Parts: sequence; structure tokens; C-alpha cells
Amino acid sequence: MNSKEKLAALRQKMEDRGIAAVIVPSGDPHQSEYTAAHWQGRHWLTGFTGSAGTAVVTKAHAIVWTDFRYWIQAQSQMDEFELFKQGDDGVPDYDAWLVKNLKAGEGVALDGGLVSAAQTKKLRAKFGDNDIELDTTLDLISGLWEDRGPMPATPAFVLGDEYAGRS
Repeated sequence: MNSKEKLAALRQKMEDRGIAAVIVPSGDPHQSEYTAAHWQGRHWLTGFTGSAGTAVVTKAHAIVWTDFRYWIQAQSQMDEFELFKQGDDGVPDYDAWLVKNLKAGEGVALDGGLVSAAQTKKLRAKFGDNDIELDTTLDLISGLWEDRGPMPATPAFVLGDEYAGRS
């Protein structure tokens, strides 16, 4: 699937579920910036390979927020997504943009396994103040991403005190 087809399929799933927006972060369940292929949903959806950024898809908009390290790269790698230069003057954060652009009673989907409890709490408060519902139980990307990399299965290991600083 190309970017246009991915967006169309995602928007169909959004419509089927009654969702007005989807947030696709860059991290994994451990909040890592550099993730295994299995967790690179934002990259899969947008084509942008940088390690940091957040995609937001609505019925009418497809936007990626990323910081100055990736502005040129993101612009060159994305064809269906608009770039919002995070940190630039006048550029709102994605949550503020959603509050401004969604109507009361609309819903936002976010795979809750990819964000911290603190992030979820902050979003719920901001959206709730504006009567926007946050659903963290929906992972709308998984069913579309046919060539998704496998879940990492490497065993955990203990680092010695020389790396950790103490036991």
C-alpha cells in the first residue's frame, strides 16, 4: 500500500468506529525513541523515518509534528502528510490542534500501549475539558499493516554493576 491507500484505509476504519482523529506516536511500550520495526507505525503510515514525531489523522487532515532535527528529512519523505514544525513560532502542539479542530462529542483514538500513564492522563484532561473523548483501547494501524515486523523476542539480561553504577 502507498501512503494514499494507507490513509484511505485508516480513514475508513475511523469512520467505521466513529472516530474523528487518530494519534500515531513514534515510541514503543517502553517510551524508547529508537524502536524495533514492530513499533514503527508512524513511519509505516507516513513514510517519515526520523526517530521522533507524532502523526495525527482526521477526515480532512494528515499531519506530522516533529522537531527541528527532522524538518528537512520529514518534508522530503512525506507526500500525503503536512509537516508541522514543532517548536516553531505559532505551531501548536498536536493536542492543542486537536482541541481547536475537533467538535465537542468527537473521539480520538490512541494505542494506549504506546504512551505513558502520565501522557494519557494529560491528554484525557485536556480533551475532557473540551468534551472530546480519548479512546486508548483502539489500535487502528495493526489491522492495516500487513508487512509489520515481528514483536521483539530477545531475552532480557542483567547489566553488570560497572554499567548500572550499583546493584
